[in-house]
Amino acid sequence: MTKSTAKKPSMIEKAKDNTRTMFFANLGFYGMVYDQGQSMVKKSMDKYKTALSKRTELFEDLVTRGEKLQSTVTSTLEERVQPIKEKVVGMTKKPAPAAKKVVKKAETSEAAA
Repeated sequence: MTKSTAKKPSMIEKAKDNTRTMFFANLGFYGMVYDQGQSMVKKSMDKYKTALSKRTELFEDLVTRGEKLQSTVTSTLEERVQPIKEKVVGMTKKPAPAAKKVVKKAETSEAAA
């Protein structure tokens, strides 16, 4: 054997080596993309959980504020409506002078007829 034929890889062997190298490069690339994707998913899930907890806290805070506001508005309305109720009840117990005149006029016109 000559020196050049013993050490020189054949074209088929070169193609196999290149194919294997490309396969491992692609596999490595896939692994890198997978790891980056997992990292991005984890970051996204962390952001989602943070936003969800903030949303829940905000919602609970809004409910508490709404309950306090309802209580305040209800008590204010009751304070303002009570005097009006008292006036209306007082009016229904005794007729106003103008109403007495109308009733008296109606009674006299009925009696005349």
